Amino acid sequence: MEVVRHLSDYQPALKELARLVTKRAYIVDVFQEGWDSHIDQQEILGQVFPNNCWSLSQFLADVNQHFPGWQTEVHGFSNGELGIRIEARGDTL
Repeated sequence: MEVVRHLSDYQPALKELARLVTKRAYIVDVFQEGWDSHIDQQEILGQVFPNNCWSLSQFLADVNQHFPGWQTEVHGFSNGELGIRIEARGDTL
C-alpha cells in the first residue's frame, strides 16, 4: 500500500510481482488520470526520496503487459486512493 509512488521506476516491481503471484494481487496507491505522470521528490529530515504520482492509464497498460490474460479492476476510495486488483482468470490458473 502506497509504495508505488516512492519508486523511481515501478517496472522492476511489477516484473517481480508477476513472477511471484499465482492468483491475485492488490495494489493501493494514488494515481493520476491521463497518460502523464507527475514525477517529484520529497525531502524529509535531509533525505530525498521519490514522491511520484504515476499515470493510471500507463500503469494499467504496464500491468496488462506483465500479467497478460489477467483481469484488472480499479476501485476508488473516498481518500482519493485507488485499489487495483489483478486476478488470474480461471483459464490461466
